Amino acid sequence: MATLAAEMAVVRLLDAWARFCRALVVNSAAGRARTAVGRRLRRVPHVRSIRDADQLLVSSCVCTRRGPNWAVANHCVQAARFLAIENRLEVTSALGAVNSPSERLRAFRNYLAHRNRDTATEVRVKENMAQHLPVDLTTLTDTLTASGVTLFEEWATGLCDVAEAAIQ
Repeated sequence: MATLAAEMAVVRLLDAWARFCRALVVNSAAGRARTAVGRRLRRVPHVRSIRDADQLLVSSCVCTRRGPNWAVANHCVQAARFLAIENRLEVTSALGAVNSPSERLRAFRNYLAHRNRDTATEVRVKENMAQHLPVDLTTLTDTLTASGVTLFEEWATGLCDVAEAAIQ
C-alpha cells in the first residue's frame, strides 16, 4: 500500500507541476498575473481571457494538435514565446533551466504509468543509473540523495525553486 501511495504522489506532483505551468503562461497572457514583487503583467493583444489564450494555442497547433503538453518544459517555453507574454524571458529561463527536475520527474511518471523497457531505460538515463544493475525502480523515490533528502523531496523542492524563478 505504501508503494502505491508513493507512486500516486509522483503522478500527482507532475500533474500539479503541469497545472502550475499552464496557469503561469495563460494567466500571464490574459493579464491576470502578478510577479513576485507585485507588478501586474499586461495582457497580450487579442487575448481577453484564459479561454482565448487556450484557444489560440490549440488553433495554432503549438506543440501538438491539442495544444502544449504542460508537463514538458519545451512545450511551455514554445507557448510562452508564441503568445509573447510580457514575462517570457523569466518564464523561459526558469522552465528551461538545466537543473529543473521536471524532465526527471516526467520520465519516472512515464515509467510508473507504462512500465516497459523504454520507460525504464529513460529513467535510468535521467538518473545516471547503470543499465545492467537490477534496481527496483518503484522504490526510486525513497532513495536518499547526496543532500540527505529523498529523491521525491529533491524533485518537489527543485520544482518550487523553478516556480519561484519563473514568477520573478
